[in-house]
Amino acid sequence: MLGNSTAKILMKSIYNEKTSVVLIIVILLPFLKANNKIVFHFYDEKYVKQEKFSHTDRRALTPSKYVKMKFNGHEHSKCIECRKYIIADKNDFLLNFKNSDTDKSDILIYLNQKILAYKDFLYFLKILDGASEYKENFTIHDFMKYLHILDIFKFQKDKVFHRIIRILLLSTIFNRNGSHNELNSDIKICVSPSLLNIIFYEFGKIKFFGKKIFQENKSESEVKRILNQNFDLSYSPHTEFIYMNSSLVYKIKQSIKTNPEFIYSFEPIFAKFTFRKIILFYDKFICEIPCSVLNILFSCVEEFCFYYWNDVFSSETITEILVSKVLRNLIFIRCRFHSFSETFFGKLRSLESIYFYDSHFKRIKFPNQFYASLNALQNYIFTEITSYENTSNLLEKSNLEPYKITCFNIDLVTKSNKDLITIHDCQPNVFKVYSYNILCFNLSIFTFYIGIINLDKIRKVNIFLKNVLIKGMMLSNSSINLNIQKLQISDSRLTDNFITNILMFPNLKKLFILKCTILFPKGKYTNNESLREVFLSGNTFENSLYIFYFINSMPNLKSLIYIRNSSLCLFTYPDTEKFLDLKYLQKLKIIEKKMFKPSLPIISRFYSLIELDIGNEYEEGSLLKIFLDKKLAFLRNLSINRFGIGIHDKQALKDCTKIQSLCFLDCKFIKISFSELFDIKKEYLIDNIFFYDNILTKNDIEFLSNLKHLKSLSFEIKTSFSFPIEWFKYNLMKIAKLQVRIEISKDLYQELNQFKEVINSYNLKIYTY
Repeated sequence: MLGNSTAKILMKSIYNEKTSVVLIIVILLPFLKANNKIVFHFYDEKYVKQEKFSHTDRRALTPSKYVKMKFNGHEHSKCIECRKYIIADKNDFLLNFKNSDTDKSDILIYLNQKILAYKDFLYFLKILDGASEYKENFTIHDFMKYLHILDIFKFQKDKVFHRIIRILLLSTIFNRNGSHNELNSDIKICVSPSLLNIIFYEFGKIKFFGKKIFQENKSESEVKRILNQNFDLSYSPHTEFIYMNSSLVYKIKQSIKTNPEFIYSFEPIFAKFTFRKIILFYDKFICEIPCSVLNILFSCVEEFCFYYWNDVFSSETITEILVSKVLRNLIFIRCRFHSFSETFFGKLRSLESIYFYDSHFKRIKFPNQFYASLNALQNYIFTEITSYENTSNLLEKSNLEPYKITCFNIDLVTKSNKDLITIHDCQPNVFKVYSYNILCFNLSIFTFYIGIINLDKIRKVNIFLKNVLIKGMMLSNSSINLNIQKLQISDSRLTDNFITNILMFPNLKKLFILKCTILFPKGKYTNNESLREVFLSGNTFENSLYIFYFINSMPNLKSLIYIRNSSLCLFTYPDTEKFLDLKYLQKLKIIEKKMFKPSLPIISRFYSLIELDIGNEYEEGSLLKIFLDKKLAFLRNLSINRFGIGIHDKQALKDCTKIQSLCFLDCKFIKISFSELFDIKKEYLIDNIFFYDNILTKNDIEFLSNLKHLKSLSFEIKTSFSFPIEWFKYNLMKIAKLQVRIEISKDLYQELNQFKEVINSYNLKIYTY
């Protein structure tokens, strides 16, 4: 039997040993934890019909999360004759799936074998394993098959994805002898426009086209918005266009002309694609394009959009480009023709519709119908504005006498709108024509901008008012009243009754009030659910506390800009009856008057904010207080103006890891550097930074160089360089895609020349003042 002392020693030893084991397990647990798997399910379509599943199976016929909708992959919990391929660790798979980071469980992918056969998937994986290697005997058929598979999945279009496309293109180009023999095949594939845009981009890099030709696509969403809002079309957010600059077409043309070998690289690849929807943006004049290029790019186009073509358009230009025999819709957005005739559209036999949006040509004479339509519309507006209800409510500010509204000058109206392309300029027999025009009518204190289709159907009314006392406004005509989307009033006095009238416009989306005196009505306000944007600047308020009720009567407001208004600091009231309740607010700009300087705005209640612009010479420590409660989780764009920033603001922005655009204007950094506002151990999504009147330190440059997503950096140098130039070069200019813009004083002539000599990069732009 063990003695007490021996037993205690043994028990202590066992306890220590157990404790050590537990500690080791705790330490190693994160490393022992298995990463998520990727499981590919290959199913037969006949087993994924709803009647084959139990009624309790909620996932029956649910679209597969990581497969594009058009490929009809369906989730299911009961596998019937499924073939599975499992990747034990998702990090072992070279490509990244969209939004997979938020999926904490295994990644389950369901594939219809009619869309992707199991053996083709194994071929895909084999090629992917050697993604960094040149592929011998890689034919155009292999290339197209691989692209089809890439297009099935929802992959992130990141650097790895681009690199794979580039390797496949290089392999295809250098094996072109085998590929070119397959060119006569009529088989074409239709891949998503986003993938085609990447193929163009990587092909251009291989052929040294230059980055400027591939401008970032900012027009596709605008084109869809214009067509949906103004022509009763219904393009879904998923509808994609191929976006081209005319510079790209010109570069292809010049490459064929100067290098006969170019066509043997270009044609075998791009002749295999079907281009269905194209936006062609004008930035360089093109003419005499080879037929081979036109047939490759445009022969299968069903919808063609000319975007911002100015003073280069003629019948010859259009008939040269439009070679498609299946063209259904032709769209012109903000185009200007130097000659125009409807006759050249007659050659487009398959054409169903033409859409003109805000497009013009140099007109020699007016069609009689055009003149008559304008005259009818102006009389329509004049009658509405000069009704008894309105004339009695519009007064001179100086003497309170009724404002005398003079009639339109029809000749001035006609002259200001004379170059618009309208329905009267086309006499189609087979296809339909829709022209959306923005007409301008000036009427004393009023300016009307009328958006109208075919000079017949009003779609949008924007009203600008100035220099008047307004007691009210009643617009009884539904064509005007129901289509008022923007109201801007300046240098006027607005009564409580008129403020009530504003909320009665059923489709008002934007309200701008500038340099006005506003009397807010007491009592309850009627909600206006259509208002999305409010801009208040330089105003004086009466019954000022009722502004809270006024703004809160716009429950769907998304943008609020509040600049230097007197009588009230809108964002500092903790009282539950005196705060803004805007659940959907995404954009907020606050610049208070100096009289409100001590009051720090309370903005943490706006949980949905994406963009914040704030400034009022706030003192040191204010920045930390604003972001202390960590509630602005969705913030992406942040602009800080005229803040004092010091040691009490250290790590003020440490939790703003999702901010993408960051701007500091006229901020005074006192005993603190820019980088100290962050936690250097965290990763940030910042891709654009702008400094004005700020000094960058060596530590700041090191911090900037570690921002993985940084694409644009702009700053000003007023006195001297606060950092070693060599340090700047080897830390920042090594980032390949980073564009740097510097404003520098001409007085720093010597330093400027030295800086240019050391940096010597095409990614750097310097402006002097």
